[in-house]
Amino acid sequence: MKTYSVMNGITAKRFVHQLIDAEFTSDYDFVRRIPSTHTWRSLAYVDTLDADERDALFELFSERGGAALEPRDCDRDYDRHTESTRHPAYQRFLEAMTQHCTWTYADPSCVREILDLQCEFPDDFTKK
Repeated sequence: MKTYSVMNGITAKRFVHQLIDAEFTSDYDFVRRIPSTHTWRSLAYVDTLDADERDALFELFSERGGAALEPRDCDRDYDRHTESTRHPAYQRFLEAMTQHCTWTYADPSCVREILDLQCEFPDDFTKK
């Protein structure tokens, strides 16, 4: 008869870190198959990092991924999330990812114009 143990924070983080290390060793063989330009840009960013910065980022990814695998504790989760998102390596990662995204702020007047355009069509416009 097999016995199963509940994954705690340490074992969850270790498990996720092993997955990340295996992906890194295989040059992200599995992750590169994900059809997402955001994923590919993330990998390209990680490839530019020196070993210390990459290890710090992988440690943060392991912490955040491991937290998803263990039982929930809202107070602890909030503290862990706040701590990890303020880490300098994670901040640099987020900054690099937002530089790759092109988007424009839509102020309220722009949103109103879009909504006004939608209201100009007759109710049965889509039925024809």
